[in-house]
This record gives sequence, structure tokens and C-alpha cells, in this order.
Amino acid sequence: MNRLLSDAADDPTVDLKARWQKIVDDGVGAEAEKVLGPMPVPSLSDIPLEKAVSYAARDADAAFRLYPTLKSKIDALGLGKALELDLQVIPMVAAMCRNGILVDTGHLKVLEEVFLDNLMDLESRIYGLVGRRFLVTSGDQVAEVLYGDLGLNGRRQTPSRKRLSTDEKALQSLQGQHPVIPLLLEHREISKLQDSYVHKLPGLISKDGRIRMELGMSTVPSGRLNCWGGVNLLAIPVRSALGREIRRAFVAPPGHQLGSIDLNQIELRALAILSGDENMLNAFATNKDLHKLTASTRFKVPFDAVTFEQRQRGKTLNFAIANQITAPGLYDQYVVAGIKDVDVMDADEDIKSWFRTYPRVEPWFESVYDEGRRYGYIRSELCGRILWTPGLRSPIEKVESEAKRVATNFKIQVFAQEIIKMGMSVLWRALCTEQGSDFKPLLQVHDEILLEVPDLFANDDVGDSLIDLVTSGAPKLPIPIRAACHFAGNWMGLK
Repeated sequence: MNRLLSDAADDPTVDLKARWQKIVDDGVGAEAEKVLGPMPVPSLSDIPLEKAVSYAARDADAAFRLYPTLKSKIDALGLGKALELDLQVIPMVAAMCRNGILVDTGHLKVLEEVFLDNLMDLESRIYGLVGRRFLVTSGDQVAEVLYGDLGLNGRRQTPSRKRLSTDEKALQSLQGQHPVIPLLLEHREISKLQDSYVHKLPGLISKDGRIRMELGMSTVPSGRLNCWGGVNLLAIPVRSALGREIRRAFVAPPGHQLGSIDLNQIELRALAILSGDENMLNAFATNKDLHKLTASTRFKVPFDAVTFEQRQRGKTLNFAIANQITAPGLYDQYVVAGIKDVDVMDADEDIKSWFRTYPRVEPWFESVYDEGRRYGYIRSELCGRILWTPGLRSPIEKVESEAKRVATNFKIQVFAQEIIKMGMSVLWRALCTEQGSDFKPLLQVHDEILLEVPDLFANDDVGDSLIDLVTSGAPKLPIPIRAACHFAGNWMGLK
């Protein structure tokens, strides 16, 4: 292991941070973690106070000195509106970092037992299906069982090409070959949740019972917030029951409720506005259920006759299209969503049907590619945020395909995020008044703004006022921006 680490360290072409973040079954990071344990996440609090103060002062001084040069570059690139919007949101994001969120440590202890019981039960069932015991968390041993003992037909290899891969995508591709695959995927998901949240959260809680994360605005190209400081509160999965149970651990203090302002299908609305597709725009303008509309067209049934299962399939398809999904990728998402009795051919026809239903979307995709090829970059529609797109000019099909997916995704995500930031700017000005000072902003997660609200104000009237504030920040658009507001004692109860 030491030789592997030193070899990597001596190679100037190796991005050690990226390599560590992308730990593979037999990679350097995995070897190191076997011996050293999980890699700790460093923060400014790890540095002695006097050095931290000196660093912070010098960092601010350097930023001040660089400002004139950077500002001229920002103006030259036409990024002034993007900068102005981000600056309006920074005070609210800083307040989120200061406020933190109260954590129910008792619930975390219960979850520890629940997760352990689930893992032990899964391991017992896995051993019964394959006929012997093995280390479920070992990539080598899982590969030996799947491809050796069971003779499953795998295609993906590890980056070192020493053996067939057992990562999540590889396991997803094995769905249907053996009943042990869903159990292995579930075991992996629970283990990841346990390691990422249940084990780490207790050690990160401050003396006042709150966890405080560092939130950033300059790392993600779309302008979305990113989170670091031990755990990523912005990435807690909500599809699984246990993932939602982790959210239950984040609670309001006595006399308060958590409040959520949730923008309704904001990325799909962004796609409708950007593409100008009349069918999508009409559905949103008349408050028609887009998921039912997609399913109704695909299954050739009356709108009101769409079943719950058909709507779920339409919903999964709607959200997948923006990511330039392929038929195998859509099939994998159907499996994850619990949609049964479908295959890759069904997924392929679903995609074709979707583009026939919303015919203006594909030409808009092509216009985005043309923009990127012509200029070498694309811009967001509202504030002119830039994404450089050299991959769109690549002769390598795989590189070009990924660049296409990233480009359209960028346009949609940035449009949605800028609408949310405009709403946050208006909301923050209201919270800075005497009347709004009792409301604490906690997080902004994708299309949701999380607040801490006194019980007195946790009602429909206040909720409607919060919705009006957040949606009033948007410019005039062809369809309305809609939102919902919910109150509950814990984060899970908000949805």
C-alpha cells in the first residue's frame, strides 16, 4: 500500500484529491482507508486560532487587492448580473452557516440499531441465496461470488482491468440475472447511509445540539450550493425509507417548527420555458399534471384514466429526459423507482414517445449544442452565467455525448437555481426586518428553502406570505412559478 501511495504522490499527472474522492474497489484510496480508516474532512477549525485569524485576514486582504482585476474580467465576460445575484444571496447563506440545525441524538441512536439490524438481515438472506458466507463489503469477494460461483454475465471492469467491477452501475446492469443483486444493492445503500450520516453526525454536533456545515456558492458550475464539514446535508437521499429517516433526525427546538418553501417542479418549468414547447407550457399554465399528461400520451389512455403506476413511470421519464438519458439508463432508473414489467426496449420507446409529445425540446437541445460549438461556451438565460464546453467540439463520441448532457443540464439547472436565488434575495430582505427576525434560514437544498419558524407563525397565512415572497423575485415569465409551504417538527415531516 505504501508503495502505491508513494507512486501516486510522485506522479505529477495524478490529481490526488480527485483520485481519493473517486475511490474504486482496488484503488489507492481504498487501500489507505483499510489501514487508516475514513479520510477526515479538514476545516479551518483544525488550525490553531492565531494562525486561522492571520490566514483569514490575509485571505480577505488578498481578495480586496484582487477585486479590481477580477471585476474587470467579470465585466468583460458579461458576468455582472450573475455576480450581483450571488452577492445578494451571500448574507442568507452565511446566516445558514451560523444558525445550523438542531439534531435529535436519541433518534440517531435508534437509527444505529435499525441500520445494524437491516444489514445483518440482508447478509443472512444474501448468504442463503449464494450458498456460502463471504465479506459483502469486499469488492474482490463479491466479484468472486457473482462472476465465479454464480457465473453472472458482467461487462464493466475496474479501472485497473484486473477483474470485473462490482460498483453500483455494474450491479445495476446485473439486475434480473440473480435475486441476490437487489439485496447487494440495498446492503450497499444502507452501508453508505450508515457510514456517511449515522456514524458521522454524532461527532459533528456542537454543544448547543446543532450541526453547522460550511456552505459554498462557487464550486458547482450551476451556482448550486455545496456543503462540506463532515457530512453533506444537501445530499441526503429521500427515495429510500431509511434515507428519509435520517432527515427525521433534524428537528425544530421547543416552541418552533421547521418550515419548507418548495418550488414546484422548477426544473421542468425551466425546460418548458427554455424550449418554448407549447404542450409543456400549456400544462403548466393551466396547472395540469405534467406526469399524467406524459403517461396519458405514452399509454394512449384518457388523462383522467391514468393509473398511479403509469403516472410514476411518466414522472420518472420527465425528470430523466433533461439528463440526456439513454434507454439503458432510464431502465436503471425505473428499477430504482420500483417500476416493474419493463425492459430496455420499453424504456427506448418511452423516450421516443416523450419527444413526440413535447416536440420543441429536441430542437432546443440542438440549439444548445450549436451555441457551445460556435462560441466554445454557453450562457444561462437569466444572468449570463458561463459554462465552457470544449467537449462539444470533440471528435470522440463518448466525450461529445457527455458534453451534450452537461450542457443542457447546465441550462436547466442554472435557470432554476437563479429563480430560487432571486426568491432567496427577496425573502432575506423580509427576514432582516423586525417582523421577520424570528425566522431562521437553515438550508437551501435543490428546490427547497428550509427555515426555523416560531410556532405562532407556523400557519397557512404565514406560509402563503412566504410563498409570495419567494415567487415574487422571478422576472416576468410565460408560465407562473408555483411553490408550496409546509411546517413540521422535523425535516422528514415536511414532504
